[in-house]
Amino acid sequence: MISLMVERTSNFLNKWTAAIDDKNQSITLDIHEEMTNLTLDIVTGCVFGTELINDQHVHETISKCVTIATKELEKRMFNMIVILPIINQLPILGKPRIDQAKEEIKHIVQQIVNQRKKGLTKSACKGPDLLDLMLTARGDEKTQSFTDEEVSDEAITFVLAGHETTSTLMTWTLYNLVNNPDVYHQCQAEIDSVLTNDDEITVSTVSCLTYMEAVLKETLRYHQPVPVLVRTATKDNTLVARDGKRIHIKKGTSVVINLHVLHRSEKYWHEPEKFDPLRFNGHHSDILLPFGGGPRTCIGQNFAMLEAKIMLALLVRRFHFELVPGQKHVPDIAVTIRPKYGMWMRISRR
Repeated sequence: MISLMVERTSNFLNKWTAAIDDKNQSITLDIHEEMTNLTLDIVTGCVFGTELINDQHVHETISKCVTIATKELEKRMFNMIVILPIINQLPILGKPRIDQAKEEIKHIVQQIVNQRKKGLTKSACKGPDLLDLMLTARGDEKTQSFTDEEVSDEAITFVLAGHETTSTLMTWTLYNLVNNPDVYHQCQAEIDSVLTNDDEITVSTVSCLTYMEAVLKETLRYHQPVPVLVRTATKDNTLVARDGKRIHIKKGTSVVINLHVLHRSEKYWHEPEKFDPLRFNGHHSDILLPFGGGPRTCIGQNFAMLEAKIMLALLVRRFHFELVPGQKHVPDIAVTIRPKYGMWMRISRR
């Protein structure tokens, strides 16, 4: 999928280059909005292949429906009324718009699945895409293969869950680079030394960008896209607090892990309020939990990190970024922790 990620990112950034050349000066853009559009473009291409890339109507419909569903879900997340199961199913508080968006996406995805099964479309990657992998998956003695409906549901979930988190990661990464010039210059120097041509980005070249990877990890610690992890106790348990108090947790209880507190704790991190990618030189891998941990860790973790590495490498290699003065960079807890008022940057060619 690397070749497709590189292609989609390069095509997207070519529009920036054209706009800069047209004005013969820098351009000013909301980086969060731009990264949201780019990550959605990449993830949908990697999931659905040529059908989505070649059909503008399909592409625009899925993008529109994903945006609607995401915004309406954000509104419902912090409304305590919808916690009640009965209220949650009523056609209020944006639920009709969410349901309509889901049905539109599902209808299109089902068409794509049917066409792929008939051989009318193909992967846009050099190898199989996610749709191919799910359609060709075979169950064992205990499990069955995916049904068409399950394939559609999994594909939609991957798109909905994957684009927002990665776009938020990219937004805060660029913010941290601009605010830490020494880190920015070191990251830029590494990318320049490893990449001499966009077409040469491969698994091996990406793996050489160790400092850049550390920058992404430090951003995941410092500005984790998802604020909390929620897990359900599978059995009764008792925890002992520092003061000796015993905390009884019954089976079925939801346990919320505050990632912000964990990732900023002086107990686990030296100078936690400092942005320092070098802290990841062989350390903290078991304490950093932006994708969760254990058997329930995020299934898209490797995909998201590969996508972020390719995007960041091409962004830093081709452009220079500056924050527009006078902005308020207030973290806003929605589906992810993203900048409440956007992230406006002045972008120029290197």
